[in-house]
Amino acid sequence: MKRLLFLLLVPLLLVTAFPAGAAASVQLDEGIIRDSRTLLPLRSIFEALDADVHYEAADKSITATSGKDTIYLKIGSKTARKNSQTIQLDTAPLIQNSRTYVPGRFISESLGASVDWNNTTKTMEIRHNGNVFTVPTTVQNVWGKGLYRVHNVSGVRGGLTIQNETSRSMDFVIDVAYSHVGYLQGTAVKNGTTAVYGPDRHNCTVTFTRTGSTINVNETPGCQYHHGVGISFAFQYRK
Repeated sequence: MKRLLFLLLVPLLLVTAFPAGAAASVQLDEGIIRDSRTLLPLRSIFEALDADVHYEAADKSITATSGKDTIYLKIGSKTARKNSQTIQLDTAPLIQNSRTYVPGRFISESLGASVDWNNTTKTMEIRHNGNVFTVPTTVQNVWGKGLYRVHNVSGVRGGLTIQNETSRSMDFVIDVAYSHVGYLQGTAVKNGTTAVYGPDRHNCTVTFTRTGSTINVNETPGCQYHHGVGISFAFQYRK
């Protein structure tokens, strides 16, 4: 009797654990969040959505095809194409640690998938052809290395260069000239879209505030030690 009861219960347990029509759930490689936008590893998302993808290293372009649809993107560019339609992206594809990342929502929806976002777990959920793909993400506070030139100030030359950067700090050089030359090099501690250098031994404190590709710089009077009377670092710098 016990054996008969066990045999009757096993199919019931299997049906309960794996209900008919349930979508298969697959976790994809981790994505990143920059400027409140989610980017996903190129190969991982395109393969999950059954798209063929080609990366052209010469011009850093990405071409993906799925059925009758073709998507074209380029590293560092916010302009994309789907078939003959030109689309402006919120964030550009990028390469980080030798890995290419693409805008997750744009790619998914362009290839017929639906997207949900779990803000508590910072997880993107993508549904496509009966499958559910979950993508864990990490938030990155990256401003972008390189030269930001003094913007829209006549007679002032030079700029701000971010040399090295982590999610918590950035090494910078400010080098400007008009009546004479001002120069400051140091490490600023980042907190979201703001970074602060100092106060140093001259009581100089520099505050950097980033908006997109623009960085506004404010300074305390002690910073005049680094550039002398008549020179200021307090400009808007743009990449």
